Amino acid sequence: MNVTETHLKGCFVIEPTVFKDKRGSFFEVFNQKVFEKKIGLKVNFVQDNQSISQKGVLRGLHLQKGQFAQAKLVRVIKGKVLDVAVDVRKDSPTFGQHFSVELSGDNNKQLFVPRGFLHGFATLEDNTIVSYKCDNYYHKESEYGVIYNDKNLRIDWKLNESEVVLSDKDKRLKIFNEFSDKSENGNKTVLTYGTFDLLHYGHIEILKRASKLGDKLVVGVSTDEFNKIKGKKCKIPFEERKKFLESLEFVDEIIPETNWEQKIDDVLRVKADIFVMGDDWEGKFDFLKKYCQVIYLPRTVGISTTKLKQIL
Repeated sequence: MNVTETHLKGCFVIEPTVFKDKRGSFFEVFNQKVFEKKIGLKVNFVQDNQSISQKGVLRGLHLQKGQFAQAKLVRVIKGKVLDVAVDVRKDSPTFGQHFSVELSGDNNKQLFVPRGFLHGFATLEDNTIVSYKCDNYYHKESEYGVIYNDKNLRIDWKLNESEVVLSDKDKRLKIFNEFSDKSENGNKTVLTYGTFDLLHYGHIEILKRASKLGDKLVVGVSTDEFNKIKGKKCKIPFEERKKFLESLEFVDEIIPETNWEQKIDDVLRVKADIFVMGDDWEGKFDFLKKYCQVIYLPRTVGISTTKLKQIL
C-alpha cells in the first residue's frame, strides 16, 4: 500500500498493491492496522455506504458538523469519479483550499477525507459504483454543505455545466462565504430587507439562511407607503406582513423600510455586521461594504412572489 499525503494536512491518497496473474487480480481493500500506521491516526470506521450513479451526477459538497463530524475513506468499485475534498478547518493554513483526484475501478485509488472537510464527487462514467467508510454515523440534523459551483472555491469538476445532475437538496446548498462565516458568527447581527408579500417558502429559506450567519436577524419590511413609491402593489398590508415575519422563530426584530436611502443609517443603528440580499440584487448594495460585510444569497429556485401573483 502506497500512501501519499496531499497538500491538505491529514488528507491522503491511498494506492493498494494489486497482485495480478492469469486468473485475474487481488488486492487488500482495507487493513485497519496498516492503514492507521501509514496515516499516523487512529480511525474507527463504523458505517459503510455505497451509491450507483450515472455520468453527470454530482453529489456534494457535504459534511456533518460538531460531534457528528465524519472522516471518510472513499473508493470506486466500478466506473470513475472526480473526488473532491475541501478544507474547512477553522484554524487550518489551507482553509478554503481543495484537493481533487480521479478514483476509478481501474486505478483502485482511495481518498481519505478527515473530519473538518467538505466532500463531494462528480460521476464521470455511467453506472459508477462508489463505496466509502465513515467513522461516525449519519445524523440528518448535523448536515451542512456548500453549492458545488461556488465561485470562490473554483472547483473544476471535469463536467460541462449542462451535464451536471443534482439532487433537490444539493441545489439549495449555500455559498462558501455563507458557510465559512457560520463558524465565526458569534454576537453578529444580520440585516436584510424585503417586501415579503404573499410570504412563501422562498422567503422562509433565504431568511433562515441569513439567520445562520449571525446570532441576531433584523428584517426591514417595506411599508405600504414605500411600496406605492416603488410602484409595487401588495396584497397584504404592512402590519400583517410584519406579524407573519415576527412569528418566525429565527427573526429577531422587524424595522420599517420607508425609503431607499435609509440603509446606511439602519446598518449603523442596529450595529449590523452583515448585510444580506438575494443575488438578483448583486452589486447594488456594495456601497455598504465600508460599514459591514455584504453577502448576496442565491434565491430559492422555482418560486417567487411574482409567479404567485400571476397564478392568483
